[in-house]
Parts: sequence; C-alpha cells; structure tokens
Amino acid sequence: MDNSLVIKPKSKQKESAPTGIQPAVCCDVFDRGIQQTKFGERHELSLIFEIEATNSEGEHFILSAVFTKSLHPKSNLRAELERWRGGQPFTDDELSQGFNLEKVVGQPCMLLLTQKNSYVCVESIMPPNDDHMFKGSGSYTRIKDR
Repeated sequence: MDNSLVIKPKSKQKESAPTGIQPAVCCDVFDRGIQQTKFGERHELSLIFEIEATNSEGEHFILSAVFTKSLHPKSNLRAELERWRGGQPFTDDELSQGFNLEKVVGQPCMLLLTQKNSYVCVESIMPPNDDHMFKGSGSYTRIKDR
C-alpha cells in the first residue's frame, strides 16, 4: 500500500511565544496593501519581530503586528513608534520629510506580549533594555528577499 497519501494530524500543538516583556528585534516590515477592516478599507503594513525566547526546537519565535499605514497623531503606528523611540515624539520636520519604516528593521526593542484567545499578540513596542539587547539570530529571511 502506498503511504504517500495517508494524512495524519500533527501530534503536537503549535507552541506559543511566552507572554510578558520580551527582548526582540524588528526583522522585517512589509506593505499589506489595502485590506477590508471593520472600519472599512485601510492601507495596512506589518512589522515582523524575532524574540529572544525559543521554542522546544531552539528556534526563535517570530511575531507580527499589523498597523494602518498612517502617522496621524491618533494612529496606533505613530504611538508605537514614538514609544519605541523612548517617548520621543516626531518633529514637524521629520513628518514633513516622511518616515522610512526600513529604519526600524534591525532595531532592537522590548515587546509586551499578551495572550488573546488562542494566540500571543504584540501589545506594545518599547525601547530596548540597555543591559540586554537582542540582536537577532540572522535566520529570518525578509519577505522581499524570498
């Protein structure tokens, strides 16, 4: 009998990243394009993070955070970027020139991770702890390079 078509459920459940404050590095940013949301159509982007914690196989957890592509004063993206910058608000000059999100790729941070239903999500992005900065494993391949 040919076993190539026999399908079995995976024996172990996918491991979840640990919750709480975790050292991390931003390893990618990509444009998700126009997405339908409960607020209508929104132009979205994702920030991808690798955290220092590893799963049982020694691989670092990869998490993403989705934002509307906006630096409006009330936008979540702007609030998170300013928090990540140690609470430093964007200047009018910075905003008039535009902020290139490629600047955050490779930047260390601390993530507050919380459990939401069946998954762990990025609740907040904070500046890195000076005593402990995770630089990343280098194993993540950016989406634009795949």
